[in-house]
Amino acid sequence: MHDPDSTEFTRTLNRRIQAYFKDHGISRHANGAMLLKVLVALLWWAGSYALILLNCWSNLELIGLYLLHGFGQLFMAFNLAHDANHSALSSRRWVNQLFSLSFDVVGVNSYMWRLMHNDSHHFHVNIQETDVSIRTNGFFRFSPGDPWRPHHRYQHIYAPWFYCLATLEWVFLKDFNWFLFKHQIGNAIAIRHPLVQWIKLFLFKGFYFGYVLALPMLLLDNPVWVPLLGFVLYHFGIGFAIALIFQTTHVIEGTTYPKADEHGRIPNNYISHLVQTTADYAWRNPVANWFYGCLNVH
Repeated sequence: MHDPDSTEFTRTLNRRIQAYFKDHGISRHANGAMLLKVLVALLWWAGSYALILLNCWSNLELIGLYLLHGFGQLFMAFNLAHDANHSALSSRRWVNQLFSLSFDVVGVNSYMWRLMHNDSHHFHVNIQETDVSIRTNGFFRFSPGDPWRPHHRYQHIYAPWFYCLATLEWVFLKDFNWFLFKHQIGNAIAIRHPLVQWIKLFLFKGFYFGYVLALPMLLLDNPVWVPLLGFVLYHFGIGFAIALIFQTTHVIEGTTYPKADEHGRIPNNYISHLVQTTADYAWRNPVANWFYGCLNVH
């Protein structure tokens, strides 16, 4: 079921987008500036980790390097992994598949991310039950359709603290929880994950915890609590940063929360739905656009 006015809006928007790329002679995939950003992301991630392993830092300096490395992971996720997992980095499939693994390198399973983000979130933005990004099992109330509970009156107080735990929960629990116990993501039900994805899950989790925790604890002269504290602190920082960047493009005044029917459908078309359920900020700020990978422009 479609709104005729929305359908015409979509056609007009698509024509203008196609004309923009054609008139300016630019590719829909990575240009030179994007390739430079890919290089910066890889150098930031690898270089900051190499500094950690130099084994010549005080405890405080090592923690600072962990923070630097953690935000390098975030920069790589925003500007490399996200685009590759949307098949937008390159016109070559193998290139996107290769760089999609940069999510796995920073502890996030790329296969599960695509299921939750591409297949659930993007196709069902702000739709209760089918958009997994606003499902919190009653802990937060993001959608007007969520049942109100007394503790929600205090969520503005406790939410920031729990946002700091978001990526820690993701790398330790979330991927495993969705692989093991969740058999419905969005409108997809009875999901059976391929064996190769199970193997990749455990291999890359082992790689992530091995390089970011085990190796520094074994090789560095600093006490073992220092890498562990650095690990926790950078996750606090990037978890809170992710919440600031993404909550302000979805869960904010001005966005809508359509109610789906029993089949998970709404009387709208895809493009109109995205415009109505997302928000932009700082879209003229080149620094924000560069660091956030334009995720502030939703």
